Amino acid sequence: MPSVVRAAQHFGSLIVLAVAVADCSSTRPTTSPRADQRLTQEERVEHVLSRLTFGPRAGDAERIAAIGVDRWISQQLHPESIPDSGLNIALASIPQVAEARSSVHVAACSRNASTPVACSAKKSARVLAILRY
Repeated sequence: MPSVVRAAQHFGSLIVLAVAVADCSSTRPTTSPRADQRLTQEERVEHVLSRLTFGPRAGDAERIAAIGVDRWISQQLHPESIPDSGLNIALASIPQVAEARSSVHVAACSRNASTPVACSAKKSARVLAILRY
């Protein structure tokens, strides 16, 4: 009798295993419903903003849509290509910043006053790199 009970337990285990395997069969779709569809421009912008930023700010979606997702990603990878005109306008209205910029230039020139020209081209290039707009 114990062998009959053991056989029934094994048979029950096999049935559970068969049901589990059948449940994992290929009757379910292997891809999501949108996997074969392209994202719209608006969806691409939303996706990029959610994946590549800390969250969208006001106007971000419109700016990205205007220049295109690929160009915006390229700008993010090469920040030196992003114009600083907005920052320069904002900084120009702060008197302390203009004062600090001029004092950096004067300090660099005074250290180099022994040269025939008040500021050598090399020093001037470094200062201009710092002060560049």
